[in-house]
Amino acid sequence: MGQPKGAGGVLPGRLEIRKQVRIEASREHVFETLLRVSEWWPHRLRSGSAVSLEPWVGGRFMEDWGGESGALYGFVTFIERPAALVVSRPMGMQGAAASAWTIELDAEGATVVRIHHSWCGEVDAETRRAYATGWDEGLAALQEACAKPARPESPTHRMGGLSLGYTISPPRLPDPSHQPRAGAHTPA
Repeated sequence: MGQPKGAGGVLPGRLEIRKQVRIEASREHVFETLLRVSEWWPHRLRSGSAVSLEPWVGGRFMEDWGGESGALYGFVTFIERPAALVVSRPMGMQGAAASAWTIELDAEGATVVRIHHSWCGEVDAETRRAYATGWDEGLAALQEACAKPARPESPTHRMGGLSLGYTISPPRLPDPSHQPRAGAHTPA
């Protein structure tokens, strides 16, 4: 007896995708490029949107459509520089589903990038095919982006080796020589 189908040919089940690619670059360079998803991520829900990844635990992987609109792909649930990144949550899936994808980088002369995307919940055949080919496209785009030279160092804030693109200045403390003395009258 077959498994009952849900609405529209959707089956409850599990999707497992495992892929890998060898990239002729250092693990550090590949990891830095991986985190700059806006430069290589090939998939968009809307044309012209901006994709970003906040590279810390709890950081968002998201697509910004402008005007305070967009889509949340997931949250960073594990990051170990420059070896692993895990993103969990919907990844553009519709309906009741849970998803996590893990990217591991191993240095074996070059860098071997391994992806494992696990998903359980409602999934139709078209979505299964789309995710299987989508990771091929994503890894090819990452490989192409890694072939470009590393970005030169710039005067931007660095967080764990990642350029965030803005400068953070330390807070300015008041100069004690310009502080009023205790009990002194200060005009209003």
